[in-house]
Amino acid sequence: MSAHRIVILDCGAVSTALGVFSRSGDQLCLHRSAVEIFPLAPNREAQWLANTCAAIQALGARVKIKGPVLLVLPAHRVLTKFIETPIVGPAQRAPIVQFAVEQNIPYALTEVAWDSVALDQNKGEVTVLLAAAKLELLEPLCAAAQAVGWVLSAILPAPLATLAAFRQQLPGQIEPSLVLHLGPDGITLLLVEATRFTFRRLSLGYPESAESAGRQAIAADEIPESLTDYISKVRIEITRSLLHFQSQNTWLIPQRVYLAGPGAARKDMVAALVAALPQPVVCLGRFQNIQKAPESDFTVFAESTRWCTDLVGAAATQLWPVHPTLNLLPPSWRQRAQQRRRRRWWLASSLCLIVAGVAPITQQHNLRMEAQRKTAMLEKEMQPYRDRLTRQTSLLQHLSQQTRSLTQLEYLYERRASWLNFFSELQGHLAQLEDGWLEQIQVLPTVPAAPLQLAITGYLLDRESSQVAENTATMNRVRILLQAINSSPYVYVAEAGQNFDQTQPGILKFSCVLVLRPARPL
Repeated sequence: MSAHRIVILDCGAVSTALGVFSRSGDQLCLHRSAVEIFPLAPNREAQWLANTCAAIQALGARVKIKGPVLLVLPAHRVLTKFIETPIVGPAQRAPIVQFAVEQNIPYALTEVAWDSVALDQNKGEVTVLLAAAKLELLEPLCAAAQAVGWVLSAILPAPLATLAAFRQQLPGQIEPSLVLHLGPDGITLLLVEATRFTFRRLSLGYPESAESAGRQAIAADEIPESLTDYISKVRIEITRSLLHFQSQNTWLIPQRVYLAGPGAARKDMVAALVAALPQPVVCLGRFQNIQKAPESDFTVFAESTRWCTDLVGAAATQLWPVHPTLNLLPPSWRQRAQQRRRRRWWLASSLCLIVAGVAPITQQHNLRMEAQRKTAMLEKEMQPYRDRLTRQTSLLQHLSQQTRSLTQLEYLYERRASWLNFFSELQGHLAQLEDGWLEQIQVLPTVPAAPLQLAITGYLLDRESSQVAENTATMNRVRILLQAINSSPYVYVAEAGQNFDQTQPGILKFSCVLVLRPARPL
C-alpha cells in the first residue's frame, strides 16, 4: 500500500481497532482511531469470528473512510514456519518454497491462503518465513469489510506487526531483546537481534483479573489458573524457548524484556513478570513519538495501550519498506484487488492519455490566441504606415501619369516645331554659305519602320568665276554645306545620293538624300 494515508484494521483476540495513519518525516501521524472491545464471555474464543465481524460492522458505521485497508490477523489464527533455503534468486527459490509449503502446512493448499518472505542469510542459507491461514476464517472477514464499503488490500500476521512496532519505537536497537505479546489467547515470544528475528507461539492465555472474574459467572471446569502459576509457566517456557533458539542458530541471550498486548496493561501481571524474570522488564506501547492530526482523538489512542501496539506496527510496515511483510489475502480477493488496481491504472492511463492529448491542443490554442493577439497589435501599429504607403503609392501613380502626359506633350511640341527648326537650320547654313538657295525638298517613299528620307536640290552662285565651267572652290563650299547639314540633330547622314551639275558657268547645281534620325522624327 503506497497511498498517502493508510487504514489499519487490527483484529485482536479481545478487541478490534481501527487507525488511519500517514508518514511525517521519520514519525507516524495519527488521523483517526476507534476501537471495539468484545464482551466478556466463557465462549469468547469460539465466538471470536462472529465478534470480529460485528466489530467491523460497528466500526464501519462509526468511521466513514475510503480506500484500501490492511487487516492484522492475530497470531493464534495464523500458522507460521521458518525454513532454510539455499542462496538463490527469487525465481529459483519459488519452487523450493512451494515444496516447503506442501510439506509443512497440514491442510490442502486450496483451503488456505499462504505467503512467504525471505528474511536473512546465515551460513550460506536464507531464512524464509512461511505463513498460512484458513479460508473459512479469512473469507468472512473480507466479506464483513466489503459490506461496510472497505476494500481489504492485504492481511498481515500479528507477529510481523509487533516486530515493526518494536523497531519503530526503538530505532537502532542493537542489543538482543525479547518481546512478549501477552494476550488472553496466548503469548507471542519474539526474539529480536540487530539484523534478524524469530518468534514462537505459546498457548498460555493469561487468567482473568479479579475484577473481571467478579463480574461474570465462570463454570467450575473453566476456572482460570492463578496468576502465580501463570507467571511460573511463562518463565519456564521462556527459558525453554531461549535454549532452543541458542541450540539452533546461536541466538544471543536477550538483555531486556519488552511487554506488549492487552496483558501489558495489567499492573499485577507486569509486577509479577518483573519479579520473575532475570532481565529488566519494560512495557512497550507508550508511543510518545506519534504526531496527532487536528481531527484525531489522540487521548483515546494513548490510553488504549492494550491494542495500539500492533496497530502502529502494521502502519509502520506499510510506510517504511525496511520492515518484513507478507500478504494472506485469499486468492479470489487478491484477484479482485488486482483488478481494481488495474482499473485504477487503466483509468489513470486513460486520463494521462487524455491530458497528454489535451495539453498540446491547449498549448497550440494558447499559442494561436497569443499569435492572433500579437498580430492584431502589430496590425494596429502598422495601419498608419499602411495608410501612408497607400497615399504615397497613389501620389506616385498620379506623378507617373503626369510625367507621361508631360512627355507626350513635349513630344507633340517637338513634332510640331521640328519642321520649322529643321528649315531654320537649313536656312542658317545657306546664309553662312551665301549665294546659295534650295530649289526642292521631297520626301522619298520608304519601307515600314525605315528612317524618313528627304531628297533636296539646290544651287550655288559663284560670281567671281562665273565664266569658268568647273570651279574647285565652289565644290568645297557645297561640301561644307552638306557637312553642316549632317551635323544637325535631325539628320543621320547627308551624303547619300550626292549629285553635282556645273554645266552652267557660275552656277553649281547640287542634290543629295538626307536620312533623318528616328529619335528626332519630323
